[in-house]
Amino acid sequence: MFKKKITKFVLLLFILLGLFFFFHGFYFPVNIKGPSISKKDYTLGKMPFNDSIKLKLHVFNTGINKVSYLLAGNVNPWRPVPTFVIEHPKYGLIVFDTGLSAKIALIGNKALHPITRMLFDTRSLKGKDLPSQMQRDSLFPTKVHRVIFSHLHFDHIGNADAFTNATFYVGQDTDLEDMTRMEGFEPDFIAQLEKDHPFKKIDFSKGKPFATFKKVVDLLGDGSIIAVWGNGHLDGSIGIFVRLPKGIVFLTGDEVVHFDWLKSNDVQRISKNPKRAAEVRNRIRMLEKLRPDILIFPGHDFPKVPVNRTDIVIHHPELFKNKAWSLNN
Repeated sequence: MFKKKITKFVLLLFILLGLFFFFHGFYFPVNIKGPSISKKDYTLGKMPFNDSIKLKLHVFNTGINKVSYLLAGNVNPWRPVPTFVIEHPKYGLIVFDTGLSAKIALIGNKALHPITRMLFDTRSLKGKDLPSQMQRDSLFPTKVHRVIFSHLHFDHIGNADAFTNATFYVGQDTDLEDMTRMEGFEPDFIAQLEKDHPFKKIDFSKGKPFATFKKVVDLLGDGSIIAVWGNGHLDGSIGIFVRLPKGIVFLTGDEVVHFDWLKSNDVQRISKNPKRAAEVRNRIRMLEKLRPDILIFPGHDFPKVPVNRTDIVIHHPELFKNKAWSLNN
């Protein structure tokens, strides 16, 4: 009986794969113009902020990944998997996304579901996961009391269990019950995280306008970290604004996967909610136009950081180059 069930499952899997390649074997751009965003939507000055709060942003890279042309078309180079640690004078260390797990360094793509392996190629190295890098650089994981996830895909939650004293935050629409490895999640790992540290959902139902966005939440009540309702990449996906001494930065998560995505009307086959993804993209485009001084860090890309930004520390900048991961392109 068990063998028959396995045989049926394998047969169904091959049928699904056949249908997938039949309909998606050739990439067609998902061009969505999205709604127009006007200057009147800009409300950046209305969020209270205490100028005496001096934050510092630490940036790490935990590896690189490459999305299949089936999802992204022919422009699909290797891209970084960055993570961020915010030093707050009152609330200590706050992490935004935790990147790739150490398991990727040990067994590579074999750590992923077989179908996920066909859609993503991922590389890391031993000791380059976020907790290991933080420990070496005296930013101790045990001193992190808040971890904010842009979303729960495998390349944004790696080794999150190392932050044993942290509360975990996710967007309010995150569905913790309906996740599969085939979709790029690690349900067993997420379930254990949730058991040890129940996720706190960021409630945007009473969110206020900020910048070019309609719904944001002041996470700490001091205007220093502002969560943005996204929901384009996934249900529940978010980004955050961080107010640093020398200017605001916007950590987008995969609401902006990379700068190529931001410049194009093609939302690719990566977003679960393409129309919403296009709207978020347009809101960020208007933000760029109105406030070019705001530095944007996409989920899988790296901006040019001005040399005078002493409030931003790039740890191990060599890791943002592909050759650091034994690649030539």
